Amino acid sequence: MKGFYLNKILPLFILLTTVGNIATAQEKIIDFMDTLIVLPDIQVIDSRILERSGFKNQTIDTLTLKEYRSENLAEVLTMKTSIFIKSYGPGGLATPSFRGTGASHTQVYWNGINLNSPTMGQTDLSLLPIGFSDMIDVNFGASSLLYGTGGLGGAIRLGSNPDAIRGFEINATQYVGSFGTYTSNVGLNYGNGTWQGVTKIFYKTADNDFEFVNTSQKESHEDEDYPTQTNENAELRQWSVLQEVYRSVGQHGTLAARVWYQDSDRNLSSPMNQKPGDDNQKDETLRTMLEWKHNDENKNFIQRAAYVREQLDYSDPKTKTDSESVTDSYFLNGVANFKFGEKVYLNSGYNLRHDEADTDDYQDLESGNTVRRTQTTFDIYSSVEWHPAEALEISFLLRQQWIDGDAKPLLPSLGANYQVINHRGVSGTVRANVSKSFHAPSLNDRYYFPVGNPDLLPEEGNSIELGTDWVILQDNWHFDYSLTAYASLVDNWIVWRPGVRNLWAPENLREVYSRGLENSLGARYTVNGWTTEARVNYSYIISENQKSYDGNDDIVGEQMIYVPKHNFNATLRVSHKGWYAVAEQLAYGKRNIRTKEEQEDEHLAPYYLTNLSVGRNWASGRNNFGLRLKASNLFDYTYQSVARRPMPGRYYSLTLNYGLNPKPKTK
Repeated sequence: MKGFYLNKILPLFILLTTVGNIATAQEKIIDFMDTLIVLPDIQVIDSRILERSGFKNQTIDTLTLKEYRSENLAEVLTMKTSIFIKSYGPGGLATPSFRGTGASHTQVYWNGINLNSPTMGQTDLSLLPIGFSDMIDVNFGASSLLYGTGGLGGAIRLGSNPDAIRGFEINATQYVGSFGTYTSNVGLNYGNGTWQGVTKIFYKTADNDFEFVNTSQKESHEDEDYPTQTNENAELRQWSVLQEVYRSVGQHGTLAARVWYQDSDRNLSSPMNQKPGDDNQKDETLRTMLEWKHNDENKNFIQRAAYVREQLDYSDPKTKTDSESVTDSYFLNGVANFKFGEKVYLNSGYNLRHDEADTDDYQDLESGNTVRRTQTTFDIYSSVEWHPAEALEISFLLRQQWIDGDAKPLLPSLGANYQVINHRGVSGTVRANVSKSFHAPSLNDRYYFPVGNPDLLPEEGNSIELGTDWVILQDNWHFDYSLTAYASLVDNWIVWRPGVRNLWAPENLREVYSRGLENSLGARYTVNGWTTEARVNYSYIISENQKSYDGNDDIVGEQMIYVPKHNFNATLRVSHKGWYAVAEQLAYGKRNIRTKEEQEDEHLAPYYLTNLSVGRNWASGRNNFGLRLKASNLFDYTYQSVARRPMPGRYYSLTLNYGLNPKPKTK
């Protein structure tokens, strides 16, 4: 009966729900033969939900998206946010650590649907090309609760919002870098006033055969110098294609269909203390979506239906390992926003997700046969934004989730902004929020054979946040500053640790207390065609295991592993008449990698990276051109992001851009 529901009823429900919403959005039936006469010019409606008052959010600007078009999401977040990216090296796994939390505590969304793997509970950011996103928003802490549960650290939201055009537009980028790295991007945008299409193609190959200093080995016991070796078995090939089609519906509506396919084939290099192997991982993902939006002055609606299929194949000939995992995920997502006068905004919605996982790692304990595991989650939420006074904004949200029919804790969240000054170019705001959070175990946590624990408790937490934001505009100067202090306490923290027969198993073992400060300072000065911009981000994080629920647990009272206390990045950009130069600086404090009391005090040393690039942008008629030269890790610093995983020294890249603008409108 369950199979019948999944194979027959659920797809039909998705289709009927989507068609029903489309039908109600239309004020009259449109004859397709008359579309060019009846329909107005297409408008790709931006129905982005207003961010909640009292919560911290960050939007990656369009200039950054353009300059990083050939790179992946991990690389952009490293340079432009306070998120620490735990990287296994070029082409390897890259996962976020957000405010002292783990990779599964950051939720990643694409046009409203969650991309976190239902099996592992996380997203590999190295597989997400920047060129496929028109917008990237970062929601810190409990601000992510507006979009779903699980974001104990926060959320990263990717979205599509192409410029509406008549005619044809093209953007192409070619990247050539050290270690045999080649990346190609092509983006096409085309429309005729009724329909609009967007096609994006991404292709990357790399040998990743860089030299590195192997700090885990020495030439001899008498020699203090470490040997220089070449990174082996790290080749990769990745390609993706995204197709989007938009069509206007009435005066205020838009239909959208999206298909995103990506394929990755990469060899996995071995740790420094092991001989090179032949590990290989193949990732194949298909994402499809239908979306309807309606937007007018006092209300807007969004309805989405999506299907995602992921396949991961891992092989290691040395250990004769050959593992295959396939997951199918179905989504329904709806949002309704209403504006009542100038003081009250209501936002409500729901999320339905059903996951099916077929993997060699899910087996029946008694028979040993492979078992398909499923999970269905359903959320409803409602939030109110109230502006009782010109300087005061208050937001309140309630979210309720059910997993396989079992109700989870009700999640309330309250925030407020107060503008203390807005006079003569000076604007200052203070904000505060309190929230309850919740994160459910992944399918691997519950069912991974033979150590999965179906009785694992969800992680639950409470958080508080205080902050202030300032903007100063004076003549040719622009300053902005943001300071945020936060604290969160999470119970039932899930830890994988060695157990019987040294098999790693998940358990609810810890109470984790995270707190810290986040600073962001920006300045811009413009005079005589010259523009100088600077941005500095610094965060201080204390994330400790406060209490053990098991006397044999790992470390109590110390910093969580792979969480640097100090996280710093800075950018300086100078531009004039199309020419520009950019200097980037990264610095991370030491990271604890000790996992047991009896181990010695083991940590990864701090590291400091400097990047320098110069370039020029120019135009000729409808044609736009760009050229950039970049040196990364300019001072050839030796470092590790993950213990015993090699990282490259100094390397170089050349990026070429070409753009063709649509023809200007003629009267």
